[in-house]
Amino acid sequence: MVEPRQSVSEIKDSDIVFRCPYCTKSLVIDRKAAGLSVRCTDCGKTIQVPGGERPPERREAKDPYARVRELERSVETARGKIRRYEAELGEVHARRVHLEKEHAADLRTFEAIARNLETIKQALQNITEALDKRE
Repeated sequence: MVEPRQSVSEIKDSDIVFRCPYCTKSLVIDRKAAGLSVRCTDCGKTIQVPGGERPPERREAKDPYARVRELERSVETARGKIRRYEAELGEVHARRVHLEKEHAADLRTFEAIARNLETIKQALQNITEALDKRE
């Protein structure tokens, strides 16, 4: 929290002079603190510095094209990412096609195994029946 100065004798052109509404102590604070809450140096209560309009802060002049260059760098970075993602997508697609072909081949193999098992099962049943007739 910003503190007002104790001495009113040090007043500058950039200062605000005001009184505490609780104890009527005269306070001095830099104009940049206008609208802020401060603690009275005498009674300790929190008060608001008058003149809520804070002066605009000075900014150094910026290169007008700096933002454009920054955006161009961002766009180029995004394009690079897009190229990498497109390449990765192509690899994923190729892998998917390969796996789908393997899956189809595996299904055909399992179907052949199932048919062979049925043939073996039928052969076992025929053998069992033949053995039962011999007895």
